[in-house]
Amino acid sequence: MRDSPLEPGAGPPASRPHGSLLPQQIPTAHKDWVCALAFVPGRPMLLSACRAGVIKVWNVDNFTPIGEIKGHDSPINAMCTNARHIFSASSDLTVKFWSARRLVPSGPH
Repeated sequence: MRDSPLEPGAGPPASRPHGSLLPQQIPTAHKDWVCALAFVPGRPMLLSACRAGVIKVWNVDNFTPIGEIKGHDSPINAMCTNARHIFSASSDLTVKFWSARRLVPSGPH
């Protein structure tokens, strides 16, 4: 299907991926399906959550893991953040939140 909006490189030049290149990937980031991603504002941290109920914390400067939380007993369905907290919602019928500052050691990252 030519010029489909879902086809890589389709659409106007401003909407095309940069050369359709994947700059970085982490093939074994989780042991189960990744269900949610969130960026922590003001910190170089990316969060990923999976069906196993695990939240992983990543350094966005070098894509290395810097922490992990067993957040839920069921799949995590959604995750969001603000500058101070991380919120997650799960199939176990709970919404949980943590202090973003406590996820990683203080000091330079």
